[in-house]
Amino acid sequence: MKILGICSSIRARFNNIDKALQTINEIDNYHDFYTILYENISNKSLSNSEALLWMALFGAKGSETNIDLVLLKNIKDTIDIKNMVSDADGIILSTPVYFGDRSSLSNALMCDCDLNNKVFASLSVGAKRNGGQETTNIFSLWDALNSGAMIVGNGPPTSQYGGTGWAGNIGSILDDNFGFDTSLGTGKRVAEIINITTKIPHSFPAKIALIHVSSGTNHGILSEIETILYQLGAETILIDLKKYNIHPCLGCSQCPNSNEEPICIVNDDMQTLRDYLRNSHGFIFITDCLIKDQYWFLFQRFAERTRCLRRNHFELSNRPAFIVNLQDMSMNSILPLRTISFILRHNCFVIGPVYSIYHYHEKLIYSEEQIKKHLKSFVTMGAKISYILTNHEKTRYEYIPVGYKRK
Repeated sequence: MKILGICSSIRARFNNIDKALQTINEIDNYHDFYTILYENISNKSLSNSEALLWMALFGAKGSETNIDLVLLKNIKDTIDIKNMVSDADGIILSTPVYFGDRSSLSNALMCDCDLNNKVFASLSVGAKRNGGQETTNIFSLWDALNSGAMIVGNGPPTSQYGGTGWAGNIGSILDDNFGFDTSLGTGKRVAEIINITTKIPHSFPAKIALIHVSSGTNHGILSEIETILYQLGAETILIDLKKYNIHPCLGCSQCPNSNEEPICIVNDDMQTLRDYLRNSHGFIFITDCLIKDQYWFLFQRFAERTRCLRRNHFELSNRPAFIVNLQDMSMNSILPLRTISFILRHNCFVIGPVYSIYHYHEKLIYSEEQIKKHLKSFVTMGAKISYILTNHEKTRYEYIPVGYKRK
């Protein structure tokens, strides 16, 4: 399995790709690798974006994965980068931040390359602490998702949206250990998801949670999705959020705790929903944007109450998510983007593309053939990855309350 690291910084300077790969591959000890990285950064042989990418590739390498590296500024023929992307199973894109977004080199790549069925992750470097790193990563993830990729974040202990570096002048990335940690985690996460795809079973008892986030009518689309999933051999549980009593999170200190079970002092229906979510191998969100004010109320309350599940060592880890978005022909909505932001924080991954269904003259416009295709991909790939990780390998992650004082 191959993971391709792409540096899209115009300031990239380590042009000897063979030497770079040799350095990353030959060193197994983190301290020794950081020492080499420190030397190259100190003498300004690496740009900040390259430094984070080297760290991510160090995290991604392994007996089951090969790594490769390319500097976009050196690519003269777009066919070359298209072929490199086509040959890779995973892509890690590293970019400087420009106005809260990627470099123009990155944007050209996202427009030209087919990322279908690739695992994709993002790294970004901004000159300020709040310099647009997270928006840059989310924009990259969004575009990759809608090119058919599986998108991942950086994994525990923070489980955010990829690597986030804080550096302006070349070499100043040395002051940002957090940026290196998130980049290392991003590489590990990409490799983890790619490697598990080689162990997918031919059949398994998939359980899919359909999470309906609207107070409006679904125009029969829920029944359609349930029928398709049944035909694919999957069991479904419908979670219609408007039918559950969900109170806001109190922001208290009850979670995390040292016990196996999280403690939540709010008495409502979230315990029932927690059991449904934990017993599922994947989530399909049906986001109905036709009544957007109700979406904000229902979904955000539900999202913040899953804080307990995240803080109890990422209980929903490794579940895939797929988004079916209902919207009016006359409006654009960022509701699917908000859903992605939420689900990545649970150490889940999202399978693309977002499938949009348009509402026009009281009818829903969509292709039955296309939605069947995407749901089949979701079940045969994503849900099986989840089945292996949650049932066979018993992968355990650690939640560390970064940003909070530990007792």
